Amino acid sequence: MIVLASAAALCASLAWAFGYVLAQVPATRLGAFEFTRIQLLTSGVALVVFVTVLDGWRSVDWSQWPVLVIINGISIVVANLALAECLRRAGARRTQLVMTLQTPFVAVLAFIWFGERLPWTGLVGVGLILVGLALAIGGRVSSVGDTRLVGREIVCVLGLGVVAMGVNAASMLALKPVIVAGTDPLAANAIRCMSAGLFMALIGLWPSHRFAPREPLTPSLLRQAVVPGLLGYGVAVSLFLFALANLDAAVCMALGSLAPVFVLPILWMRFGLPPMPRAWAGALTAVAGVVVVTGA
Repeated sequence: MIVLASAAALCASLAWAFGYVLAQVPATRLGAFEFTRIQLLTSGVALVVFVTVLDGWRSVDWSQWPVLVIINGISIVVANLALAECLRRAGARRTQLVMTLQTPFVAVLAFIWFGERLPWTGLVGVGLILVGLALAIGGRVSSVGDTRLVGREIVCVLGLGVVAMGVNAASMLALKPVIVAGTDPLAANAIRCMSAGLFMALIGLWPSHRFAPREPLTPSLLRQAVVPGLLGYGVAVSLFLFALANLDAAVCMALGSLAPVFVLPILWMRFGLPPMPRAWAGALTAVAGVVVVTGA
């Protein structure tokens, strides 16, 4: 089961990587709020249909869910909006660097909440993955938005990144006891996505230009927004929740954070942008960490 769970976490990273690449154009054209709202609602509906067809609702203990729906719905909205603002201010590369801190943050939370302790080999593996991620992200060609940050801007970016990272990590960990108790990860993810999508829809009713799409929504643009959402919120999160139920949280988060490494060959194949030597070194270091973690 550990091998299967590790493979699920790695596949989640791969799905997120494809989602990131496909999301760049529609996210820019629609704006962060409208893009996220479309993704959450469509992914939530797709998951609800899928779980219903598979009869997965029987696994849900509904007495646990009123509070979790509120917690996860609000947390997803807060995390996504903080992440979008961090991306706007700092660019994708710096945002991903900040988000690598999510793994040690999760390790601390998992120790406090669940008493999880990694063996020394697990700690070494997670450390190698973090170093590899930092090298891979830092070695990439600077993306649009990588402007110079000084003073308050640095503090603001770090604050937004910490909010996005912390809220997202806490909401994921809050689901672990529920899934370990027997709730189908697909059903848990369906409830999570739908509640967040409904929160976003309610917020969008507020008459403000901040929530208006940047461009009119066309069928083509809708399709471009929906596909990465299904990959990220649908496939990746469901796989990640399955892995979280069967692995230590820090190990799961480390394996599920490898999207920046997977993005490198995807960008190379799609746009002909070969990774820099430092990025290759980071990718190899991260792979070494995966080997150590899965063999721990």
